[in-house]
Amino acid sequence: MKNILLLFFCLAIMNAKAQWINSLSILPPNPTASDSVYLIADCSFPSGSCDQHIQGFSITGNNINTWALHCLGMLAVICNYTDTFALGTLPAGLYNATFQLDNGLGPAPCTAGIVPGISSSYTFTISLSTDLSDMNKEDQWVTVYPNPSSGFLYLELNSKMNLFRNSLSLFDLYGKKVWESESLLSNDDKLLDTKKLSSGIYVLRMGSNTKKIVVTKN
Repeated sequence: MKNILLLFFCLAIMNAKAQWINSLSILPPNPTASDSVYLIADCSFPSGSCDQHIQGFSITGNNINTWALHCLGMLAVICNYTDTFALGTLPAGLYNATFQLDNGLGPAPCTAGIVPGISSSYTFTISLSTDLSDMNKEDQWVTVYPNPSSGFLYLELNSKMNLFRNSLSLFDLYGKKVWESESLLSNDDKLLDTKKLSSGIYVLRMGSNTKKIVVTKN
């Protein structure tokens, strides 16, 4: 009996130390704020089967904490499993995802080993969407010219826009605000100097209204 207990104790120690996180990745590879994001954790274990598991995640600001506990069988094989976390849509910005992997012996629900499991982290960026289907279908709230622009950009606001509740802002694809005009007291044309901006795609936003802006350099 003592030998059996010792065997199970040794197996528990070995299993606690021997799981692997082969890779962390996200889908789609270059997500935007309109995409549903998935964190993919490719894992391996020293025995099988390994498909019985529980998992979960939490999101606090731009930090994403994910975890999985796999309940391992007694087969002496390398068992591979992919944990998938459906994170949903995320605001534009830079994110850090951490994955904690533990295992235990026997069928679910099982208990993690006495030695803490391993962890890995992954950093990724959510960009503002530039897909025209995600922009307002009726983008007549503003007329922009010339667009693309390499100098001054003229913004002609629709006379029906509610100017007293919204500011006019310009964002880059990383969600960083690069320009803002809060003094919208009339629907007069607004002038935006793009010469200090880097070449690329920007998003002009007023409330829930958006429009794609392209900045070029001569």
